[in-house]
Amino acid sequence: MKNYLLDNYRINEIPFGKWPDPDGGRGTEIYDDLSWALSRCNKQQKFIKVLADSRFICSTDYLGPSRHYALKAGLSEKEIIAYLKVTRTIGGHTIWPKSMVTESRLYTINQARGGRGGLSDRIDSTLFCLKEWFNDSNSVTRKGLKKSFTNYQVWFDNFIDFADFISFFKLEMFLDKDEIIDLVKSDLSVNKIVPLISEDYMVPHDKAGYQQFVNNVNALIKMRTLIFSHYYKGEKNASDNYPQKFKTKAWMFDD
Repeated sequence: MKNYLLDNYRINEIPFGKWPDPDGGRGTEIYDDLSWALSRCNKQQKFIKVLADSRFICSTDYLGPSRHYALKAGLSEKEIIAYLKVTRTIGGHTIWPKSMVTESRLYTINQARGGRGGLSDRIDSTLFCLKEWFNDSNSVTRKGLKKSFTNYQVWFDNFIDFADFISFFKLEMFLDKDEIIDLVKSDLSVNKIVPLISEDYMVPHDKAGYQQFVNNVNALIKMRTLIFSHYYKGEKNASDNYPQKFKTKAWMFDD
């Protein structure tokens, strides 16, 4: 599948800190491709409610490990590019509301996820907070996340519950037995699955720990990209092509 960073930009000619961000709204390649794929794996009426509602302006968001924290943990630019080969494919992105037509400056989920004040861009912790918010909005302790979810409650009202949200965006692989997988403490290469039990924003400071975090995220993004690739091929019941319960697949951990 296409890589929306490496296939579109000559990053070897651009300083590391100035690499472009391929994420964007309607009209950008990643947004249009992802929304097309989601339109094929959801009922039309549901898709229209979530992603064709003129009240909202939506944008893609990257699900992969932060380059900033990878560099701080000791990964080289070459090692970062290696994991971006996976994470910047279609499965490494989702869509959030960016603003409402009537309220253009609302604090966004994308803003709230970033940095230590948020969740260090960890997708597992983001989903954990969202699950908490769906169950009881007052239970979310990360104030930025709580505020951003509440800002877009009308958008989230399109989903029956957290499970419905997960199903719509094809994020099932980030869960095991209805629990969010802790992508820092787990080691999916040996089927070690640790459930996330708190709004953890920490990322590993050591290279080995961060690389394991990367490997876990990559494995799940590969699975999600595979799902979307089946829809692109026009196959029906594409979701049946991945295991409902996580099982180790050697190809998920290949470079």
